[in-house]
Amino acid sequence: MLRVGPPRGYRSGRREEQARLTRRRILDAARAVFLDRGFAGATVRMIAAHAGVSVPAVELLIGTKGRLLKAAI
Repeated sequence: MLRVGPPRGYRSGRREEQARLTRRRILDAARAVFLDRGFAGATVRMIAAHAGVSVPAVELLIGTKGRLLKAAI
């Protein structure tokens, strides 16, 4: 009989570091775009393009444009 236990946890230090670096790139891009365009003139699409990531990546890691501004400050 095959015994099945609880699912094994998965942690990857490399993946966690990549996620931290991506988040940092997004926040740096957000600061630059907000300073250049202001809140009303900035878009999540602009920030994503400046960071070199997709819009869904920005939304997944940070959230809304308001949360992005708060995190960038």
